Amino acid sequence: MGTTAHTTAKLISQHGLIYDQIKHQMGLEKAKQYADANETAIKFVAKLIEEKKIKCDFSWRSAYVFTQSNKYIQKLQDELTVAEELGIKASYQTELEIPILIPRGAKYSGMTLNTLGIALARAQDLRLMEILEGPAMKELETL
Repeated sequence: MGTTAHTTAKLISQHGLIYDQIKHQMGLEKAKQYADANETAIKFVAKLIEEKKIKCDFSWRSAYVFTQSNKYIQKLQDELTVAEELGIKASYQTELEIPILIPRGAKYSGMTLNTLGIALARAQDLRLMEILEGPAMKELETL
């Protein structure tokens, strides 16, 4: 099987230390809306992949935000507290599954997939084009 360049995506609810910031700047309800929008998108894509049996190297993976500095540990703990309030699956970590030393980190559930697989499947599903496949794709035919 070949590879495609720059087509791997991750869909996660973790975007740095954002939830505590949103809560303090705009309130818990806005942070909840942001979290719900992200979680809904993840569930939508997972359901689409399953229902359409899309071949896109889909897998559930974890995403991490971590620090190597003790001065950010409280910020991580605050972020996890808000994530918990919002119903996001996240946990406090003192070590990662990768070989680096960290004082503390946060682990979030998420997924990875090949975006080219999704795009091709959706294009076929929407009947926008017919995809001609073989050892080498030579033409693309619009319907």
